[in-house]
Amino acid sequence: MSKRDVFNTDLMKQFLQLESIAPESQVVPPKLTRSHPGLLQGVRDMHWVTDRLLLAVMSDTKVTSRMDSYLVNMKLPWEKQKSGVPDVIISVGRLQMFQLSDSEELQSTWNIKFDSQAICLYFCHTSSRAVVGLDDGSVVVVQLEESTAYAAAEKVF
Repeated sequence: MSKRDVFNTDLMKQFLQLESIAPESQVVPPKLTRSHPGLLQGVRDMHWVTDRLLLAVMSDTKVTSRMDSYLVNMKLPWEKQKSGVPDVIISVGRLQMFQLSDSEELQSTWNIKFDSQAICLYFCHTSSRAVVGLDDGSVVVVQLEESTAYAAAEKVF
């Protein structure tokens, strides 16, 4: 069977009579240990930096919302860059750091917005750098400040 979530259900185990036919087989169904509703975008990749800090790359999951964000962020050739206005007005993807509170809830500490979907994440513990791959083919390197307990980050490349 290709669908492991269907195969792991108690109903399917009873139907296939796994206990009587193959008692040595172990089927361990997944258990939900924690959920965090209310995130602004869908999580694409994540890495636990410490046991209380979660680094995640997130992207907008709705096509219509992404198209709207692309149009809002678009710079026309005759427009000049205004000082004080960020490059990304509405994010399509983001790198976000969460801290796990004592009540086991995720609280955002900082985020870096991208005008393209964030797809994958790599974190190097020795250099405290995160590498984010975007869907337009670009790669962003972010330096995390270990001296501030990862409370700050800065784009390097």
